[in-house]
Amino acid sequence: MMSTFSLATFLCSFAASLCCMDLETACRFADGMVVNDVCLYVPHRRGTFNEGVAFCEEKGGQLAYPESAVEFEIMEALCEDNAAIKGSKGRYGCHVGWIHNSKCNYVSYDRKMRLPAYSPWWYNGEGRNWRGKGPDDCRKYNRAKISFTDKKPFAEMTASRDGLEWYFICKLKREQLEMRTEA
Repeated sequence: MMSTFSLATFLCSFAASLCCMDLETACRFADGMVVNDVCLYVPHRRGTFNEGVAFCEEKGGQLAYPESAVEFEIMEALCEDNAAIKGSKGRYGCHVGWIHNSKCNYVSYDRKMRLPAYSPWWYNGEGRNWRGKGPDDCRKYNRAKISFTDKKPFAEMTASRDGLEWYFICKLKREQLEMRTEA
């Protein structure tokens, strides 16, 4: 399965002419989708949040977190599509790169972006506190995932506890690919 290998390493492991393969072609090998110079893909493996971070970074990218509404929608679709391919039943989820910061606000694990508790990305637009959960619950559920169940026909971003194994979404930016292929 291509997505278990580093996209950048894959490109450079062939003849020099293939080393210049563009992001779009490389992303197709990983069964991903390209948006805004970024390839988003779901590797064919499960792991904890930290294992997802390590895997994505080892492969030349990062654990994905949405930087736009379009990326968020594509990440939801990739997570849902991945579950359908695997014939998943019951609950299903994909780790994304948000971690609890304070007062139910989250930040990207690389600390570059902030996601407030009232963001429409939480719980299908209802915000992080939609179930009356307070700061103690936010410290307990200190990671984020895109999830859905057999009973819900749509994916939504929800809070998750550290240490749970889910699938995860990796992000490879065009500039990351270009830096690795130039080496």
